[in-house]
Amino acid sequence: MDLFLQNHQYNYIVRQAKLVISTIKTCSDNQVVETVKYTALSKVLDACPGLSGEQRHLVERLGELQTAEELQVYMSKLLQCTIKFPTLTEPQLKRLFPKVKKLRIPDLSDLEKHPLTYFTWTDSATNKKYLVYYRQPQSDKKSSGKLIGIEGQYTSTNKTGVCAFCKKPGEAAFFSAVAKTRSSHSPDYYRSVGQYICLDNKACNVQITELDALESFIEDISK
Repeated sequence: MDLFLQNHQYNYIVRQAKLVISTIKTCSDNQVVETVKYTALSKVLDACPGLSGEQRHLVERLGELQTAEELQVYMSKLLQCTIKFPTLTEPQLKRLFPKVKKLRIPDLSDLEKHPLTYFTWTDSATNKKYLVYYRQPQSDKKSSGKLIGIEGQYTSTNKTGVCAFCKKPGEAAFFSAVAKTRSSHSPDYYRSVGQYICLDNKACNVQITELDALESFIEDISK
């Protein structure tokens, strides 16, 4: 089967599937269990529009899950159909951040091991954070996929906060970037756009289940 799920969609399906298994384990009311299954499947199908017949059939197996062992098999099959993050090279990264004269290239060997929604690393020497996002091709807009690079300041808070991207609590850092357009209130200065995001980007990539906040952050910087 072709790769058809994005990382955030895979995460969302897994979250709903775990909810189903948890309900089966803790609830003896079959009607409640069936309601949870129906609701979970409905949410998943809404989050994964445009599925082909075979793709939909795979996703709908969520409604057949009964045990933790079946959940693991289901997750494994979904993972095999999840789109991996594009391979990144040093020349690509330098093109994404052309104004950075001494770009410190991170270890790229782990990129193909796990699905990602975004890739990020920190240069501790300059306190800069670099974020790379791959915007998937939009079939309805007939556009090709695009790599987007965001450079910004990184400030560790040493506090627990809610990540803007994955909406989960955890150790947070403040990531701020300069927008392309100047501030309307002070034309001599550019706008700064910032969000609190997970300090652990690997955890964030496992937890993120929708793209609205990340896309909005990128759009705000691009304006």
